[in-house]
Amino acid sequence: MTIQPKHIAFVKTYVSQQLTTIESITHSGSNRKYFRIHTLTGKSYILCENDNVAENRSFIYFSDLFSKYNNNIPKVLAQDPSEKAYLQQDLGDTDLLQILQQNGCTDEVFTLYEKSLTALAELQIN
Repeated sequence: MTIQPKHIAFVKTYVSQQLTTIESITHSGSNRKYFRIHTLTGKSYILCENDNVAENRSFIYFSDLFSKYNNNIPKVLAQDPSEKAYLQQDLGDTDLLQILQQNGCTDEVFTLYEKSLTALAELQIN
């Protein structure tokens, strides 16, 4: 999977540092394509490509909404004028399932799941 050249140009308009590597990230449940973009200074960003403009608009809307409640979700930093790509903050590549698989059912893992479920419940009622 390769990134579209026009989207590399889009990233370069936002990121002022030299890009060093671009790696494809396993995609999720839609046609979205994700790329981790590394810069010379060590900072990284996530680029999402998706031809479904309506889905992108919804994602960006909810991302903005959730960030107002200080949820630990990646912020959308910029959107391509075509609305078929957007740049996100990179929060890393470790998720709860990986932590569970690595550590098993420990008190620490239980606490992480409890915090996640509490945050989801608070989101629902606020």
